[in-house]
Amino acid sequence: MSSDFAVNQCSPTLTPGRIIQGKWHGRAYRIVRQIGSGANGVVHLAYRGEEQVAIKVGTDATALAVEYDRLQMLQDSSQGRILAPALFELDDLIVGNELRPVLVMEFVDGRAVDEFIKLHGREWVPLVILRILNLLIILHERGFAFCDLKPSNILLDERTAQPRLVDFGGVTKISNAVKEFTELYDRAWWGRGSRKADIRYDLFACAMLGLELLAPLTKSELDRLTLRRPQERSAWLDEKMSRLGLDDELVSLFVDIIKHTELDISGFRQVLLRYIGRHEGMSDAQPQPSVHTVRTRVRRRFDMIDWMLLISVLGFAATLVVVLWTNAI
Repeated sequence: MSSDFAVNQCSPTLTPGRIIQGKWHGRAYRIVRQIGSGANGVVHLAYRGEEQVAIKVGTDATALAVEYDRLQMLQDSSQGRILAPALFELDDLIVGNELRPVLVMEFVDGRAVDEFIKLHGREWVPLVILRILNLLIILHERGFAFCDLKPSNILLDERTAQPRLVDFGGVTKISNAVKEFTELYDRAWWGRGSRKADIRYDLFACAMLGLELLAPLTKSELDRLTLRRPQERSAWLDEKMSRLGLDDELVSLFVDIIKHTELDISGFRQVLLRYIGRHEGMSDAQPQPSVHTVRTRVRRRFDMIDWMLLISVLGFAATLVVVLWTNAI
């Protein structure tokens, strides 16, 4: 896309209520709030007319075009699971005197996986990780690895606890080098493998995610680890996992996956399924969180039929009282 506008490599500040317009499609977007950020840009919730959309304002038009192409390839659903957000358009956005590449897509309304677990309880961790694995398997079958697996890139529906993957900027063709990653979930950062996109790269990240949801590292631990070499981090992780896995069966499950790198995703799924099967009330076929876990309830409104039924019952009761009183006299 050519233009007379200047292109700035820094992300602009888009304040709530601001209206911006696409150059090529001519659509206007009203900004609601920022909902995320990544290496390729900043994501905002916006209104396109009456419809809510997510707009990713990038700094690199080529990187955003590549993400658009990846999302296009992943648009169809498989086995009833929607893998990627629906796409609307790729455009350039006029912001002041500057032009920004922008990707417009479906707004996925959900809660980040770590926030969901804090709200609903750690018993949800194995089931949520299992469902994430199911999505990753579909992606792997298409020849790609997700690579940047982290809590903010996984949103869960509050009603069904079904996960959605968001931010596909890190998705990489299997066997290619990983370019976007988050250190905590990157096996190379931990000195436990290469930074090459493959199925086990996602497997390691998924197991680390499960462990982090149960026993998160502190900020001071992360700060100290940043200054160490990968081999030192690996030794530190082994020592930490040996302490964590002593008494907690669920923690031990993820520790075993991280330590036994020969296990594939199918094996990981089987381990999770066996764990879930031993605990009453947990099933991957369960469409909604169980009653004792979810704290939110939807109350049915008192409608006209309810009022008519109530009036009928009261009328019958009054008639019965009159009859009994008359007979008593």
